[in-house]
Amino acid sequence: MEMKMEKLFTTMAVLCALTLTVFMVAAPNCGGGNGDAGKTIFMVDFNEGNIDDNGDTINRGKWTGPEHGCDPLDAPGRTMWIAGAVHHDFQEMEDPDGTYSAKLGDWTPNMVQMYDDGTHGDVVAGDNVYSLELMFEEGMHLAYKYTWGTPGQDWTCTEEFPGNSRILELKDNSGDGITIRYDEFADETTNKDAANLNQNGDGTLSWTDDWNGDGLPDAQERKVDTNNDGTLDVWPENAF
Repeated sequence: MEMKMEKLFTTMAVLCALTLTVFMVAAPNCGGGNGDAGKTIFMVDFNEGNIDDNGDTINRGKWTGPEHGCDPLDAPGRTMWIAGAVHHDFQEMEDPDGTYSAKLGDWTPNMVQMYDDGTHGDVVAGDNVYSLELMFEEGMHLAYKYTWGTPGQDWTCTEEFPGNSRILELKDNSGDGITIRYDEFADETTNKDAANLNQNGDGTLSWTDDWNGDGLPDAQERKVDTNNDGTLDVWPENAF
């Protein structure tokens, strides 16, 4: 059965690649989910004093500031970036030609810029919440992380945390037609790839775990804690 499924996924990936390359049109269901293109907005809060899901204050500069031997967080030229790709478990089926991974820089740090100027999906300019609007397909599975650095800088002193990545399954849980993922920079408590594997305990990555018990999968679009009281209050589109 496992071999048959592997052949099926390989055949689907080849078909998608041929359709996209030869006919230059979007093949149905080449992404995850229902094949409908969907707007996705990544939002990352870089404000000082944010609280993680364990109720602890997040240290923004743990891996990116002077305490780690790095430049000050407010050093000239430093800004927010996102790096990622379609998750490696789904690349063959959801992104056979690498088109979607390229939107996230295919794991090249400090290349895909985010914005805090009221454009690219950003709601309020200058509030230290950076955003980026991209088009994917609903149901796709992404891996990503944020970096705070200068253009072209490598991972050292820029990645929010080393040795791990965030994960996101693109599902519009709020029903507004957009998948919005709100994160807090350097929050190491939720929707992480390796941490998820460890918590599950059996070596299988789960995209539906709800470790903080709020009724919403950690790896999907979910509500935002607007007042740092530990409760997720409102959907991101209504929080800013």
